[in-house]
Amino acid sequence: IFYSRMENGRWIEPKEFPFNPDRQEIYPFFSPDGKRLYFGSQRNGTYRMMFVEKSNGEWCNPKEISVPFNSLISVAANGNIYFIAEDPEIEGPYNYFMFKSCYKNGKYLFPERLSNAINDEGCFRPYIAPDESYIIFDRDHSDNNIGDEGEEDLYISFRDKNGEWTKAKNMGPGIN
Repeated sequence: IFYSRMENGRWIEPKEFPFNPDRQEIYPFFSPDGKRLYFGSQRNGTYRMMFVEKSNGEWCNPKEISVPFNSLISVAANGNIYFIAEDPEIEGPYNYFMFKSCYKNGKYLFPERLSNAINDEGCFRPYIAPDESYIIFDRDHSDNNIGDEGEEDLYISFRDKNGEWTKAKNMGPGIN
């Protein structure tokens, strides 16, 4: 993962973050306030979800998050993480599901699988609104040709007044 910043009206040459030499890091994602950078990191032969915090203008040492990791994540303003994980006990094309790990008292809680309103046909690459009022994700329909607009379509689900997710809807041809 590289970074650059504006100095004297010009972007400086990209530099590698100091915390990642000799490691393979993927899927960087900033928190809505820009104070945390989340990423996947291959350490000791396996991928782990990590984050670094910015303090006094500098990035601190990475910290590991104990969540299953195999995809992009998205982070709400309150620190809750939304991510996709595979369920090896379920066979078929829809064995990837969206989970949420709540951030409480400085720690991430055990992940909970989101409802079937989102997970009924599989999902990938989540984006959670900073206030968690909606979530956008894509579904890969290339194996079964059920996509409305193409092989991968974007879907959206809203949180209703009871805090439950609405049935995910295809975002239509204007988006897809």
